[in-house]
Amino acid sequence: MQAIENKAVKVSKKPKKELILDVAERQVSAGGLKAMTIRTIADEIGGASSSMYYHFKDLDELVLRVNSRTISVLDGRLARAAAEADGMGVAILFEKLALAYLHFAIDHPMQFAALFEHRMTGDAPIPEWHLEEHYALFRHVEKPLACLQLEMADEERRVLARTIYSAVHGIVHLAMQGRLIALPVPVIEQQLRVITHVLADGLAGMPGKRAA
Repeated sequence: MQAIENKAVKVSKKPKKELILDVAERQVSAGGLKAMTIRTIADEIGGASSSMYYHFKDLDELVLRVNSRTISVLDGRLARAAAEADGMGVAILFEKLALAYLHFAIDHPMQFAALFEHRMTGDAPIPEWHLEEHYALFRHVEKPLACLQLEMADEERRVLARTIYSAVHGIVHLAMQGRLIALPVPVIEQQLRVITHVLADGLAGMPGKRAA
């Protein structure tokens, strides 16, 4: 009697919630937020759409969790850039951070866009836990500001760090959209070098610095 062939079935050992996030992240990467819905995820994983709500409150939460993964990867990129610039001065550090931010956006355009395109249903506020993930990115700018020994309170320094971060983000975001500054990547890189060095040099020359 011919033996029946046993075909191995690959079964993922990941929890269902992680599988959903993997699929959602892949769909966003391929086609942006518009490509990811509860239905498309359920179709790919198999099962009813309603089963998604056992793991996530709604589509908003799912999008935020996918964005959390993106922030984590971006944070790693910025941390590596900061480590590479260690001891090279604030201007070089700002430059490295800005270029890392630009190339993250180039490497992950759909995920980068999703960080800023998503709007909560019914204009609900963004949950505090997710805002804190965004805010944590500013520490990469705030830390070198402390090295400049500027005469300012901690809260002022935090606000300044967000302003500098926002300036770089504005250049990168507009470049990715091709608006106002539709320039080749090397030109954008050079403009980021100029603006970050101008910022660093200007801050270093500010009056009212504390004595070392």
